[in-house]
Amino acid sequence: MTPVKFENIQALRGVAVLLVVFCHLQVIEQKYSHGQMVLPDWLDYAIASVDLFFVISGFVIATVTRGQFQSLPAAGRFIFQRVTRIYPPYWFYSVIVLIIWWCKPELVNSAQGNQVNILASFLIIPQNLLPLVMVGWTLIHEMYFYLVITIFMPVVPERAFPVLLVLWALIVIVGSSFFMINLGGDYQATVQVIFHPLTLDFIGGAAIALLVNSRIGSKERLIAGIGISAFLFSLIWFGANEPIVKTEGWPRVLLFGIPSLLVVYAAARAEISGKVCFPKSMITIGDASYSIYLSHVLVLAALGRIWGKMAIAGVMINVAMLVTMILATISVGLLSYRWMETPILNRFRKWRT
Repeated sequence: MTPVKFENIQALRGVAVLLVVFCHLQVIEQKYSHGQMVLPDWLDYAIASVDLFFVISGFVIATVTRGQFQSLPAAGRFIFQRVTRIYPPYWFYSVIVLIIWWCKPELVNSAQGNQVNILASFLIIPQNLLPLVMVGWTLIHEMYFYLVITIFMPVVPERAFPVLLVLWALIVIVGSSFFMINLGGDYQATVQVIFHPLTLDFIGGAAIALLVNSRIGSKERLIAGIGISAFLFSLIWFGANEPIVKTEGWPRVLLFGIPSLLVVYAAARAEISGKVCFPKSMITIGDASYSIYLSHVLVLAALGRIWGKMAIAGVMINVAMLVTMILATISVGLLSYRWMETPILNRFRKWRT
């Protein structure tokens, strides 16, 4: 029996957000610590966990839209749920960063000359700059996914959805190749999002959901082992080939997206078989993953500046600070989920009803 909520998938959200946290934590340690580095350089590639996030998004969307195609009201409910899920928490943290930018602009988006597009940031639309909340660039892709699915739902029969996913993937592949060859990769932000290879992660996740729901049997442990092994191999391979390979574009999708598909499929099939593979703590972190994702850069940056002002060097102080920052990041995310994100979601659910 297919569960209403996949706890294994929710726990994978927790894994993905912790990988993102560790990736940025490694940058903070390099910038502010006074002693020998504790976190390895290859941890920077943990940002590829975004591929896992996108695969999970595709899986969840294809799961929650089952039986709702060719219905305009269902499409309206779907986009309402997505918009009210994404925007309010994001706006909360965007306002915080905006206030910081007004007071001390040098603290925000230093890599792009402290420039921000306030309107595009708050609307979560494609832009050539990073949003106020740095990690918001992924939400631009998410909203694009949701918009496409919303357009599909009222007009496409559900039995044609698999064919539509294949056509969408072909459009992305052909479009991405065309613009890279003919425009040298320098094209408008909206076109970049539409034809970005990361879209294939989302399409793949949706395809995995259709495969899981078809109740085709599988060897969950074997597939999970292959997926995890492939992900670890990709990390090692990227680390060894850093001068010639970057974690963007097609190499990223092939080396991180495919392992993510395997892991998500295995986790979902295991749960259908009655196996929850993760501890309750990881499911809890998965529930709060959006709040952790939005808040972690602020938490790490604030604690990093405190760390930088400490005149203490040594491996042990690094370990102590890293543990403190991880615990603080998770704690702030859990509090944000409990006292900000959840009340907002509940309020919008009542309005929808």
